[in-house]
Amino acid sequence: MGLTGEARAALDKLSGDLLRNGIHSHSELRQGAVAAMLLDVISEWANIVHESAASARMAEIKAGMGETWFAWSGPTTVSPGSNIAAYYRIQGPNLVIEYAPQRLGGDPSLHVHTMYRDPTNDYGWKFAAK
Repeated sequence: MGLTGEARAALDKLSGDLLRNGIHSHSELRQGAVAAMLLDVISEWANIVHESAASARMAEIKAGMGETWFAWSGPTTVSPGSNIAAYYRIQGPNLVIEYAPQRLGGDPSLHVHTMYRDPTNDYGWKFAAK
């Protein structure tokens, strides 16, 4: 999944803030600009569905931000027009996102695996129970 310009900028800034500027505590992910950047990246996955469902989904995710974690492994910069070559994971009570570049052909930015999941709704159980 290619990120939009705004989400890519947010992810670049988020990773840079976390790694270069000493944002290491979980509480800092829940505050102000850092939380807004993380939500901007999350919205790239949550907003791929119809707008009415996306709004409800983002409300669920925002409610769980106090228990949401961000992990990053790899470079903190990206070449313009390229995918990010670093792995990251965002995980909360009702959200798991993984972005995992693969080294096929040597350049991990050319082949990316990504996953978006709501562990509280595997196989649509929330909807099937209604």
